[in-house]
Amino acid sequence: MKPSLGLRGLLVLFSLPWTCAGDWSAVKVRCSYFWFCAKIKPTLFHNLYMNPDEAFLGDDCSVTYVSPDAHYEFFYYSNKCGIITKTF
Repeated sequence: MKPSLGLRGLLVLFSLPWTCAGDWSAVKVRCSYFWFCAKIKPTLFHNLYMNPDEAFLGDDCSVTYVSPDAHYEFFYYSNKCGIITKTF
């Protein structure tokens, strides 16, 4: 069984890189039944730099880690940020 996570604003994470950046490697998403992890590039929007305090996910879920390879990481448990877990 695979868990599926629904998240307000997640559609924005998936649609904006495709329409604005045209680069699917700008967003990486991994999840399990217990956690959700997304990594984004700070230059997601046409090479305009975005500070970590300008990026957020869901309700009051800011960047949890800035990696040395210039990615912002969101790592949250599945009961935070308005994440809805559905099992198929």
